Amino acid sequence: MNETGKENSGQPNGLEQAITLPVKYVMSTIGAVVSIGGFIALVTTKSVRIWVKSHPYPIYLALIVAVLVMAGILDYAYHLRKRIMLPSNHDKKLYRAALERIPLNGTVVGWLKRTQMTEASIADFPADVLGALDLTIKFGQSLPVGFDDPRIAASFEALTTAIASFRQSVDSWTFVAHSRQFKGTAVSSSGTSQPLLASRAADASTEEATALTRSHHDLVRAYDRFIRTAHTRGIDIDG
Repeated sequence: MNETGKENSGQPNGLEQAITLPVKYVMSTIGAVVSIGGFIALVTTKSVRIWVKSHPYPIYLALIVAVLVMAGILDYAYHLRKRIMLPSNHDKKLYRAALERIPLNGTVVGWLKRTQMTEASIADFPADVLGALDLTIKFGQSLPVGFDDPRIAASFEALTTAIASFRQSVDSWTFVAHSRQFKGTAVSSSGTSQPLLASRAADASTEEATALTRSHHDLVRAYDRFIRTAHTRGIDIDG
């Protein structure tokens, strides 16, 4: 991870930890002492002693236990909320911008999930779909600052990597398909070495088709993983 990524992850460096850790321990100790002292002062006040004289002693003990349990529950809920990383406004805006060209349930994603690469032909790759994928890659490369949440940042990087691999596979597969058509036409006109050339063309086409199918599956999985990761981290698609 580069320096920008480290700053963007929100994790303190070694110097910050060395400074803030002792301060946190001191403040926690002071808070504990104040809380215990306040509780003792509360249960030993004159009004509480008067109330105890007119009520059974077990009720007084039950009240103390209830107060302690409630304090523990509130403290646990507070620290649990602090551990849960809420999405920043920056991440919410960046998430919407990242999906602007490939929105969930949009035409691009619909085509990717509906099309079978094993049955595709050269004319089956719409220019608007490929263009949207290319723009998504450029969008990821143009970001001066990425996602604050490291998990979302990693899943988006995996998505753009999968898109780039798929686009490269499409270009390679298209080139081989055009070459195969050209070689077939040339062989038919010349009539020489037809079995050997046809066999080589078929092998190359099969290899590129396998790579295209694999990259297509990787792209769909990476997209779904990015959506799920963003959702579990508290970012939902807006509108």
